[in-house]
Amino acid sequence: MSEIIRPRGVGVLIQNADGFILTVSRKGRLEDLTLPGGKPVPGESLANAAIREVGEEVAVRVARLQQLYEGVALNGKEEWVTTTYRALSWSGKPRAVEPDTQIAWLTREKLLSLRGTFHSYYVKLFASLES
Repeated sequence: MSEIIRPRGVGVLIQNADGFILTVSRKGRLEDLTLPGGKPVPGESLANAAIREVGEEVAVRVARLQQLYEGVALNGKEEWVTTTYRALSWSGKPRAVEPDTQIAWLTREKLLSLRGTFHSYYVKLFASLES
């Protein structure tokens, strides 16, 4: 029996001084807010992919990361192994870089109340932070 190989993804939890979480909409779906992130390019580490993706999506420079959680996230009909990091140090003024996207600063409760693509993953992520 062959092993299931799932694509890899990364996300970064970025919080401002008031504890709000930076989110970015998925391209063309402004109501589907997620943590900034994406997938590594071949040969790239997950941490480096997380730093690169944050810069590409929301124009923020992340200096230090802490791995928070790793689990399976459903992206459409595909299961991805996703690693989420916390940005311990970041700089820049967040803005939506890609066309047809927007950013929003949300409370954890608001993010969890949305029924976007990664809702079930975020429920598991935040539950893991409380244990």
